[in-house]
Amino acid sequence: MMNLKRKASVLIALTVLVVSSAESSTIPTNSDHYFIKEYDGFQIVMNCEKRGLEMMMAVVGKDTGNRQRKGIDFKLDPTVPANCQQTSTNYYPKGYHRGHILGANTNENSMKGYLDTFYMTNIMPQRKELNTGAWDESDVIIECLREQGQPLELYAGVIWEGPHARKATRDTHGTPIPDAYWKVIKQGSKQIAWIMPNSANATRFTLRDWESTVEEIQNRIGYDIPGDLDSFKNYRPDSWYNTKNCHRS
Repeated sequence: MMNLKRKASVLIALTVLVVSSAESSTIPTNSDHYFIKEYDGFQIVMNCEKRGLEMMMAVVGKDTGNRQRKGIDFKLDPTVPANCQQTSTNYYPKGYHRGHILGANTNENSMKGYLDTFYMTNIMPQRKELNTGAWDESDVIIECLREQGQPLELYAGVIWEGPHARKATRDTHGTPIPDAYWKVIKQGSKQIAWIMPNSANATRFTLRDWESTVEEIQNRIGYDIPGDLDSFKNYRPDSWYNTKNCHRS
């Protein structure tokens, strides 16, 4: 079985392929447009034109950490070009939360990895209902699945189209508000994909309503998601949605 470090290195290589190959993706090959950043436990592709996250990838195993957030704040990343990230760590305008794309709790096996999730490169404006609702519930599913012992491949990102791509956060943070967010979880031969609207409708109990396919996500974002994913079907048991007895620690 491929170990976590090996899997992570494969994802990095696939990311470079996606960004650099016009044949395998519709992402522009202009190196000024995208910036790839490797953190402890996850990788991010930044969209420099939007000054926000384009895609996140991670491989996570069993949860062995229990970090406390007290005293930890959001921060800009001095190793990422200033023109490729947001301009402020302040709160977003009313109604939007500073939403983690990779959850801090998901990456808490090391203190450095936990702290890395608080860089604004991993943060995007999410409607409060989404951030504390459907998106958070998908993170709880991750916590449930990782306790089974088999590693998870995680992919997530934004969809820029639509009415939300407006000035509200451009003026305050330099990045527009995405119209929607997407996430894919793969565990062995099983996988699930969602497209969640960045709206007040994305409450916790609606997560199942936003289930989608990798093909639909790729059609919306305009490039291929790296990884060995099924484009047309989700293979997951209904029990994945049963998070009643899952614990986030």
